[in-house]
Amino acid sequence: MRGPRTADRGLSGAGGASGARFNAIAHGRHSITRAQAKHYSPTLSRHFRRCDVLRDGRVTRTEFKDCRGGRARGRRAP
Repeated sequence: MRGPRTADRGLSGAGGASGARFNAIAHGRHSITRAQAKHYSPTLSRHFRRCDVLRDGRVTRTEFKDCRGGRARGRRAP
């Protein structure tokens, strides 16, 4: 049995990498759950509460993109 697939490269990156990272974690779904974040992305797991702006227990593609760009609740853009 293989260990967990590692999709984590932090929450920042260049260009369209956010979509690829989101897809690698979400596995074709429209959002990422806390369990998926914990398993596939330690960085997202640590920042899950901040990234989950709607507080619904899921991080959508938009929330993921905004969190990566520093626009998530409680954090100002550079």
